Amino acid sequence: MKRAHAAHTLGPALTSTILILQNERLYADYVEQMFVELGFTVGGAFCTAGDAKRWLVDHEPDVAVIDAEVQDGDCIELARRLKARGVPFVVYSTVTPIGKSAHPLLSTGTFLKKPANRAALLASVTGVLDGSQA
Repeated sequence: MKRAHAAHTLGPALTSTILILQNERLYADYVEQMFVELGFTVGGAFCTAGDAKRWLVDHEPDVAVIDAEVQDGDCIELARRLKARGVPFVVYSTVTPIGKSAHPLLSTGTFLKKPANRAALLASVTGVLDGSQA
C-alpha cells in the first residue's frame, strides 16, 4: 500500500494522509481544503463509498473522515475495512451513532456532529491519530 506524507510545522500527527468521504461535495471540499492548509496529504475527497473503496485498493490512509451515509448508501462496509486495516476514523455526520437507525460500528470511530468548527474537526482527527480518542 502507498502512504504519502506531507511536510508541515504543526507536529508529527499532521504528516498524515487523510481519506475524506462526505455525502455532499461542499463538505468534502471544505474538509479537503482545511486539511491541505494544515499540511495533510489528502488521498482523496469522495462523495461515494464506492469511489473511496476503489481508492483504498492501492492506497493506505493514516486517518479518515467519513460520513455515516453518502450518495451511494451507508459507510458501514468502508468503516469495517478501515477498522480491519487499523486506520482510525472520525465519523463527521448529521446522522448520530445513537438510535435504531445507526449501525454500532459507526460509534467505534470518534463521532463529530455536523456542522463543527475547524478546531473541533482538527482535534478529533489528531485525537484519533495519537490514540487519545477512539
